[in-house]
Amino acid sequence: MDILKVFIFSFSISIIIGPIAIIVINNGLKGGLKSASIGAFGVLIGSFFLTLIAFFTDFYLMNPISLENKYINISASVVLILFGIWIIYQALTTNILKSDLKKTKPKRSRTFLTPFLLALLNPFNFVAFLTFSSKIEMKTKPSIFLLAMVAAIANFIAIEFYAILSGFLFKLKNPCILKYINVGSGILLIVFGILNFFN
Repeated sequence: MDILKVFIFSFSISIIIGPIAIIVINNGLKGGLKSASIGAFGVLIGSFFLTLIAFFTDFYLMNPISLENKYINISASVVLILFGIWIIYQALTTNILKSDLKKTKPKRSRTFLTPFLLALLNPFNFVAFLTFSSKIEMKTKPSIFLLAMVAAIANFIAIEFYAILSGFLFKLKNPCILKYINVGSGILLIVFGILNFFN
């Protein structure tokens, strides 16, 4: 059950249109699917290490803290719901236009490195996974490695979707589908927060 929860959660925060997605889309617009997929692979590696650090932080630092589990769940729910609301607000108030995509021009030599570093040093994802880890039951060292890999694979699938989509985006004057995807991911985070509150 934890594997499925981690996969859905990771996918829902990875599908959000942010700097990583924009860079991968640019790679696809300028260098084709191969270039975009290299960036997506960088996200896979970076997100694995970030998730691993977040889960081990919870394993070693959060578990020994003598706090009521109820208060931890309430805090986790509030953070997830606020993240979801913020994502929906950003999606509804920002136009992701073709001209916006052209502002980022990653060098060919940074096709892998830039998405990797953005995934590894993403404070939003770190806080999100640290908060989400409070509802994970599998907290042995081997299971944490497994769950981190599941999260990274879900992240890769979401970003690879944009890598494939980037081949078609240049034809669209205003790719509204990106806005709908953001709204959907925000709703998923809110649902996670509500479900966590009642668990």
